[in-house]
Amino acid sequence: MRLAPKFYETRNTARMLLGEGYTARMKELGAMVAKVAAGRRTGALDAAQDVVRAADLDGFEAIQVLAAAVELIEPSH
Repeated sequence: MRLAPKFYETRNTARMLLGEGYTARMKELGAMVAKVAAGRRTGALDAAQDVVRAADLDGFEAIQVLAAAVELIEPSH
């Protein structure tokens, strides 16, 4: 699956701002997004958007959740 460029930008922004903590944070949030996706029988991006809406996240918190979904779909190396 090829994602829209904005999703890659989101991941790159999270990577830049989190620095060395990026991998650990993506692992943590990725597990949460995957759990929501499995429970709702939906994809990672839909699950991440549901999490952002349900928790009323904005700004960098929302970016991190969406970046975790991108990592689940197309892991960076």
